Amino acid sequence: MSYAFLQQGAKGLVMGQNIYEHPNLMLVTRAFMALIHNDATLEEAWDICLGMGGEILII
Repeated sequence: MSYAFLQQGAKGLVMGQNIYEHPNLMLVTRAFMALIHNDATLEEAWDICLGMGGEILII
């Protein structure tokens, strides 16, 4: 859903308790940042969540 909002013109996202309490907050945060700042695709964001997306630069 976050990806769809960004594709429709949203400029950012608000993260809630499900994100803050995620076991790997760092990777989930990197995935969201890639979606927002690098126009990452869902596949790229998912790879980051799985720990395979180190090549995307986060500004």
